[in-house]
Amino acid sequence: MESTTEKSLPPIKELFSQSWQALVKNILNLLLLNVFAFAIGFVAAVIVILLAVVMGISGGLMSAIQKSAGPEVLSKIPVNTWFLAGGLFLLAMILICVIVTAFSIGQVLVVNDKEGKLGWGQAFRKGFGYIIPLVVVGVLTGFLVWGGLFFFIIPAFFIAVFLSFATYEVILSDKKGVAALRSSSQIISQHFGEIFIRWGLFILLYIVLLIFIPNLVGKIDEATGIIISFYLFFVNVLANWFSMAYFVTLYKQAKAATDETKKISLAWITVIAVLGWLIFGLIAYFALQSGVKAWNSGVLQKSFLQGYQQKNSIRSINRDKILSYAPSACGLSIPVLKTTDIVEGKNRKWMYEELLLDKNVFDILDKDVFPVKQVLYAAVSYKDKPAELVDGKYNLNYPGIRFYCVDNDKGLTLEEYKSLALTNKNIKVTAGKDGLWGELMTTAINLEGNINGKDFKEGGYIGVSKDGSKLMYILYGFVPNDDPMSKILDEDFITILRNLKLRTAPGKIKNMVADVNSASNKQTTSNNNTNNSGSGCVTYNIREGEFASNKCYMKKDYDDLMYYLQRFNSAVSSYNGAIASMKITCSGSEFFKNSCEEDKKEKQQAETDINNYRGIINGIIAKGK
Repeated sequence: MESTTEKSLPPIKELFSQSWQALVKNILNLLLLNVFAFAIGFVAAVIVILLAVVMGISGGLMSAIQKSAGPEVLSKIPVNTWFLAGGLFLLAMILICVIVTAFSIGQVLVVNDKEGKLGWGQAFRKGFGYIIPLVVVGVLTGFLVWGGLFFFIIPAFFIAVFLSFATYEVILSDKKGVAALRSSSQIISQHFGEIFIRWGLFILLYIVLLIFIPNLVGKIDEATGIIISFYLFFVNVLANWFSMAYFVTLYKQAKAATDETKKISLAWITVIAVLGWLIFGLIAYFALQSGVKAWNSGVLQKSFLQGYQQKNSIRSINRDKILSYAPSACGLSIPVLKTTDIVEGKNRKWMYEELLLDKNVFDILDKDVFPVKQVLYAAVSYKDKPAELVDGKYNLNYPGIRFYCVDNDKGLTLEEYKSLALTNKNIKVTAGKDGLWGELMTTAINLEGNINGKDFKEGGYIGVSKDGSKLMYILYGFVPNDDPMSKILDEDFITILRNLKLRTAPGKIKNMVADVNSASNKQTTSNNNTNNSGSGCVTYNIREGEFASNKCYMKKDYDDLMYYLQRFNSAVSSYNGAIASMKITCSGSEFFKNSCEEDKKEKQQAETDINNYRGIINGIIAKGK
């Protein structure tokens, strides 16, 4: 019985020698092939750009750009232009892929030419004939390797190694499809250890010689490192060509030493790949089912729509108006805007201030349940001078946004903060919707009650700092309607709120040194467009809109008017938000069906609230003198 002995690969020294000889013989053709490929790519890019310009002009792109600015320009581009641009882009990508593939094949053919007689042009032309067989082998290899990846990852490595010579089998041995995969697996399986060592040695040398040593020299001597970096570009080009010659030579040596009579099966690779894809399919199926359930429950829809609306609203913010960000001890970076003006000889501008106030000003939480030791007042206000202490109280009645912050000693979340506020037995607290102001998640709330013998109603927002160490209560200092800057300041309010940023809150508020020893009560909200007439009433001038009037009200009626005007404006905002959301959710798609119904309910509720508040406001105005 005749026995056969497996051949070993030639020594590693011979592998390096033959690879170098192959590179030296064909280096000119490799250079010319690379130059030609670069020239072809450059010409193709120029043609694509010229076609894009011509089609853009003829298709209306230039006209759309001239008529619009910013993101809305995209909506002005005609649909046919989009199709032409998409088709042109796809054609360009296919062309580039074909050229790059033919170029890569041509390099392998040039390096394989022992005599150095294969011209670069001939190699490039022959490369086109191997593109389709290589695509087929690439698809099969990808299916098997990805299947191995889904089968607990590790098998993918071995499958990729066993099929690594399939490309050379197609180009240099004219094998196709499964035959190329089987031949590659046959070669690797008979010489796995020797091939693996030669791969590892080359990679190690490449890392040491072209990465580690140059970086080390650059750190030791910066000037020498710069010179080495310049030459390293050319060395990397040569190293790339040599690596091609090295792996082609390794393939040829391994194939020559392979006993082709020993057949090999791809069954184990196929079984693992199929099982891997089945596992992936099951995971994808259950993930899709969970996603559909979550979407239908409305949770993901709400999150998606909030994110969509927030991003689209933020796009319209004029960030150029921001002068700087004030780092607040509340755990926020608060925008300070550039707006300034002069009114009655007073130079007004946006000012940021922080004050320590008495614990009694934070009345949103029941003091028996959540005792407060110190309140930090952080505000950005539009005025001409800093806050002044008069009769033990600060005058805080200026247009702006006020943040009342306390230490979150109980580690409350926003939801827990809201729930605790709703249990307040001293004042009535009602909660509205959650929403993002910049990076800060907030919940709208309304307060109604009696403090120090005075009835009050006010609406604001609550929030929790990024690190959870501070609780916030946010209030507006409204702009009087007769203020010459009222419209600009209203826009500034939105700019400030929508550009709030989170930061880590420093230390405990209760440990801060108080700026004053007492500031006993939060100032009653009033506006600069009011004045006491001397007859026990307060004059309030509404200069425009459906409630335009200039009347004098009793104090309670005035407070009610302020409250319901705010609620009316809030209801209008809810109505507009629902309308905007319905343009997305009520487009007929089953995907947004539940969200559409919710938006319709919100719109209906907002309409009801608007009508109710309108009647109340008109009734209060009718009582004025």
